[in-house]
Amino acid sequence: GVTLKHLLAFTYRIGYKRIFVVCLCLGVALGTLLGNLLKGYYMDQFVLFDPQYMNAIAESEIDKLSVAQIAFVSYIKSFGLMALFITTVIGTPCIYGHCVYKGFTIGFLITAATIRYGAKGILFFLMYYFPQGLIIVPMLAMLYIKGYELNYQLFSRKEHENVRLSQYIP
Repeated sequence: GVTLKHLLAFTYRIGYKRIFVVCLCLGVALGTLLGNLLKGYYMDQFVLFDPQYMNAIAESEIDKLSVAQIAFVSYIKSFGLMALFITTVIGTPCIYGHCVYKGFTIGFLITAATIRYGAKGILFFLMYYFPQGLIIVPMLAMLYIKGYELNYQLFSRKEHENVRLSQYIP
């Protein structure tokens, strides 16, 4: 039968970085497809893209420090959970699943914004995601790569080998 050790060895031979790209593209494709198919169910209730809501946000005073704290705590929780799952047997499927999920959210949001605003929707997405994307995208890439390598070392090694965690912590 196929075991986790065989699956890890197979993905390591193919190139796990290629698999990350394939998972991200698969997620974007699924998000785009479902965004188009289900637009009748969510577009009327999608408050984020409502022009009055956008104007209210633009005119209101935003406490930038509290928004940054909320976002920071949210990302720390997400990275912490991923780091926890990476050290378990299900780490590799969790990494690939998270990569598909991130691709799905990107595809769905771009599709919804494009349906609502046309070509301006892509600009809306870029303005929405660009500031945090400069930090989050490299951190996610490093988390996926180092996490996969750690998971591979933990669960594909021979019994007499030791794993040094310090080489996986940047």
